Amino acid sequence: MKIYIDDELVNEIKTDDFKDNKFKKKYYILLNLAIGGNGGIPDDNKMPMQYKIEYVKVCQN
Repeated sequence: MKIYIDDELVNEIKTDDFKDNKFKKKYYILLNLAIGGNGGIPDDNKMPMQYKIEYVKVCQN
């Protein structure tokens, strides 16, 4: 599974690494606005912000 933001790869998980094959199950996509963490400390002067998603593309080999 690869996650891209603006055509930049930001995270990759190799599904073969999971022994229980949990990626063989049905899943749903949850999109949320998580502030802080790996993205750094949010600037309170820029709040409130907008969270816009142009599209989500799901592919399967």
